[in-house]
Amino acid sequence: MTQQIEKSSLVRLHKPSLWKQLKSILAQSFPYPIVYEDGLVSKRQWYAIKRSGEYSEYKPFGILFMGYIIKFNTAEEPMTFDEAEAYCQAQEFAGKKGELPSSEFISQIIKHYGKLHYVLDVMGETRISNGYYLTSTPAGVTPSGEPMRYAWNFTYVLPSMPISLLKEEEGKALVIFKVK
Repeated sequence: MTQQIEKSSLVRLHKPSLWKQLKSILAQSFPYPIVYEDGLVSKRQWYAIKRSGEYSEYKPFGILFMGYIIKFNTAEEPMTFDEAEAYCQAQEFAGKKGELPSSEFISQIIKHYGKLHYVLDVMGETRISNGYYLTSTPAGVTPSGEPMRYAWNFTYVLPSMPISLLKEEEGKALVIFKVK
């Protein structure tokens, strides 16, 4: 039986043409678009590879997600609310100043963390980790009417179930830019 298969040689491995291989590589897309320093917005992984190189003039800047750009390489060390607000305001893109996200926006990030982390991993960027994040959402109001600012704990318990708990007044700052 083995002899017959070897003699007939009807079994062949399929190898796509070079054009089909190249077309496949060019067609691969990220789940969310990448925003580059020069303003280009693209889901194509090919651009990410081409523009992420050491000699590239325009580097990746962030991910476009729900009408906001989430900036790559934001501060990882804890800071107070005033420090975080100043840090965000110091960041600028296309004439817009950065801002702290709302707790609802961070909850959306957590709900979509798998796809977002895929993009971050391919881009070689730091993942958005579990931890305490400062947000623009106040935790309440003091007796004098001032907003109470705390860091919210965002943890990936289950893919669709973020948990938000309050902590002290220090946390990480995630910088976002409103697109519209």
